[in-house]
Amino acid sequence: MTHAFQEFMAFFFSDLCVEIDWSKQPRFNPFAWVTLAHLRTQRARRDPDQLYAAKWQLTKLLFQHGWSKARIIELFKVINWMMVLPPLLQRRYWRAVVKLEKESKMECGPRRNP
Repeated sequence: MTHAFQEFMAFFFSDLCVEIDWSKQPRFNPFAWVTLAHLRTQRARRDPDQLYAAKWQLTKLLFQHGWSKARIIELFKVINWMMVLPPLLQRRYWRAVVKLEKESKMECGPRRNP
C-alpha cells in the first residue's frame, strides 16, 4: 500500500486526495500499519512463505520510517498476533530483524522518537 498510497487515496477518497500535498512523504500512524498488516495477511491466504515475505517487508518499512525500537515493538505486539509464522520461519524472521536492527543503527546513528 505504501508504494501506491496516492493511487489508493485517489480511488477511494477522491475528494480528499486533491487536498493532499503529494510533494511530501506520507507518514503512517499505527492504525494504518495494522491495517496494512491485516491486508497483507489476508492476501497471503495461509501460504507461510508469502506471509513471511509480507511480514518482512512490513518490518523493513517500519525501520525505514525511523520509529524508535520501543514504538516498533509496541506495534509489533499486534502485528505478530496477526501474522503468525510457523516456528522455522519465525526463527528466520527474528534473525533477520536482529541483523536489520544492527544495520540500521550503523547507517542512521541514533533514532528519533516520533
